[in-house]
Amino acid sequence: MRAFPCPTSAVNQRVRDWRTHRNVHADKAAANPSCVTHGKAEKECVRGLLAIVLIWEQTRSAIKFMALFKYLPPDRVDVVESLRIRFTPANEFNDPFECLSDARLIEHAGWQKRVEDRCVTEMLREGPSPGIDPALWTESELRQIHRERYALRLPMLKQLASVTLCAARAPLRILCLSQVAPDAPDAFLLWGHYTCGHSGLVIELDAESAWVKSHKESPGSPKACGPVDYANDRPSWLIDAYGNAEPRPEFIFTKSTHWRYEQEYRLVRVVAAPTATGSVDVLVPFPPDSLRSVTLGVNASRLLKQKVTRACKRRELQHVQIKQAQIHPDQYALTVTEYKEAEEQLLRSTCQNIK
Repeated sequence: MRAFPCPTSAVNQRVRDWRTHRNVHADKAAANPSCVTHGKAEKECVRGLLAIVLIWEQTRSAIKFMALFKYLPPDRVDVVESLRIRFTPANEFNDPFECLSDARLIEHAGWQKRVEDRCVTEMLREGPSPGIDPALWTESELRQIHRERYALRLPMLKQLASVTLCAARAPLRILCLSQVAPDAPDAFLLWGHYTCGHSGLVIELDAESAWVKSHKESPGSPKACGPVDYANDRPSWLIDAYGNAEPRPEFIFTKSTHWRYEQEYRLVRVVAAPTATGSVDVLVPFPPDSLRSVTLGVNASRLLKQKVTRACKRRELQHVQIKQAQIHPDQYALTVTEYKEAEEQLLRSTCQNIK
């Protein structure tokens, strides 16, 4: 959690009032030491100070400070070195349900009616096939046949709908971040799943940076960002009485409850289409001031530490804190402290001498 300056004008105004009140009564007390109101003035000043503290505590509890973290394997140290980060295509995630709504649309009466109208209109326009009595080629007869066949083909149609939905998510590029700090209890699984057994690193991005905020959804903008909701059911489609359907906006930000431990926050981009060579724009540059810290894993190699240290010595990254995750001596817990290269070298030298 980051320490922020007091953002409220109410607190600042109360501080100014308290200082003025204190100074006025201090001047009176200096001019007339025997003044009986001096004690009352002191009590009023104390009450004013307590009111300031109370307002600040209420303000601080109402504000939710957020940091965003990306857990990375050791070979992705290039994120720090090149200041480019991967927005993964939705079809390449380790979760096959990623950005997939359900296929219940196929069962909706309005949708079925719309499909039926389109199919019957097309069949009447084309006319009967050879060998079929034209007298039987009526609208009522065709609608009856369509409904019977639709019911029989419903399982297959739902499978086809699932395939279509998988293809429809192809333009999505998503950066998956976590709100779980590297030393939090919930970080154990994140370290294990995404950093090659604690041998990688965790970068912290500033949630208030202009680059992160630039992903907030706006009219006409192919970007979005927000926390992930975890649910037992996949999101459904929005369907009106006429069968017109569109996906719910939250389908990009909904995952199964199995992933709740990640406390994910997403930055989303939408691309028009892959390039002619089939490649996609997955690596996106980000400004140096968006990067706040780098935490090295418990099992981080000496080479990884050297690469991170070298990268953060560059002028544009000198503000970045380098931290080291360590095993707690007694508990199933991790502690994170400032990484000091000199102390690391001394400790390694001492261990070699002991051997």
